[in-house]
Amino acid sequence: MKMNKTQIAILMLVVLLIGIFAWKGKNKNRSEDSQKKVIQTDSLTTVKLSALPNSNYSPQLVKVKLGTKVRIEGDPKTLSGGMDTVIVDGYNVSKKISVDDNVLEFEANNPGQYKIHCANNMGNGMLIVE
Repeated sequence: MKMNKTQIAILMLVVLLIGIFAWKGKNKNRSEDSQKKVIQTDSLTTVKLSALPNSNYSPQLVKVKLGTKVRIEGDPKTLSGGMDTVIVDGYNVSKKISVDDNVLEFEANNPGQYKIHCANNMGNGMLIVE
């Protein structure tokens, strides 16, 4: 069967629309997942940190209030290899996550943006203190 130019254009448009809807749905789920992983009160922000298959941390962006305590609870099931060492630049804090010891705590007392990464400088995430 030979397709004319109109049929090819319609087929390409359908494929493009399917791709856009799939991408939006995937990003929406990531955003909702990130919201569940960050729990904030007036004095404490708890972050449930895990690793994604693409060597990034989830959640990738964490916003906290200036002066609050930050508690990062690492998931030892997904944080393995070099990803198991969580480092927060600018705060001089790091933690090797294990089953028995998976909590990193510090005071967010300096406003700004700080990279969160692993020992291999991967596992990229960002802490924003406002």
